[in-house]
Amino acid sequence: MNQLGILCFTSVARTRSFSATARELRISQQAVSKHIRTLEEKLGFPLFLRSYQTVHLTKGGERMLVYFEQQEQLLNEVQEHFRSNRNPSLLRIAWSQWLGAPAWFRQIIVDFGTAHPSVRLAIYDLNAEEISTALQNEEVDILLTTQYAADYLPVLWNRTPIGREPIFLLGSKYVDYDFDDCSPFPFFATYAGEFSEQGVLDRVQKECERFNINPKSIEICPNMGSVCLNVLSRCGLALGLRIPPLVHSNEFILHPTGRYASVVLCRPLHQKREDAVLFEQFLFNRLEVAQ
Repeated sequence: MNQLGILCFTSVARTRSFSATARELRISQQAVSKHIRTLEEKLGFPLFLRSYQTVHLTKGGERMLVYFEQQEQLLNEVQEHFRSNRNPSLLRIAWSQWLGAPAWFRQIIVDFGTAHPSVRLAIYDLNAEEISTALQNEEVDILLTTQYAADYLPVLWNRTPIGREPIFLLGSKYVDYDFDDCSPFPFFATYAGEFSEQGVLDRVQKECERFNINPKSIEICPNMGSVCLNVLSRCGLALGLRIPPLVHSNEFILHPTGRYASVVLCRPLHQKREDAVLFEQFLFNRLEVAQ
């Protein structure tokens, strides 16, 4: 069964409210209703009796709640067994290629590894398609991405804003750009987390309008996380961040836009890994000290 549907069901059973569940899981109330309805269709019986002011479990709903609670308890026991017999543990940290990993985040990873040598770290640099696959297969414990991309993730996450990164117009140094009038140039872009090509196109068109750019063509590069890596070869323009591949490159022009992308640290809601929580707390403590 769909994990999100089960989370919606157990939350509604606890809160007795579809709207409270929507706020708790950070999804729309319509999405909660849809997941509950899909779960009821798969089971073949209703889970809730709905009225204007409250929600009550049916007899079938009460039995399913006991079943899911027992299933979660068993899963926790199995995970705890393997955690206690696994030394060292493996904490899987990933970031989206469109964002990359800022130098301060990389340093925190190094310092965390030094402070907690019993935790082995696996680091992944993923594009949009790879992120989707990794999340569906539960192959990522911590994800660094932008707020916009986080809104399109196919898994429920604890999302904590931890900083901002400046957004640039990126161009080839071999092209003489007039950044006050970039309309003659193609505009290439992609956004990690956006899985619909039409969705990407709509997003790019809105960004062009914000900067008064009217490109002669817009080309979408599916699943390419680092938009700036296409700029030099295509001689176009892109919106992007100063991610590591740009830092050591003399091939690009970075034109500040005055806008920023919110950097978000994400951890799956249904995971209760102690090492993931430990990493989060370590990072938050370091950020507090830095401030």
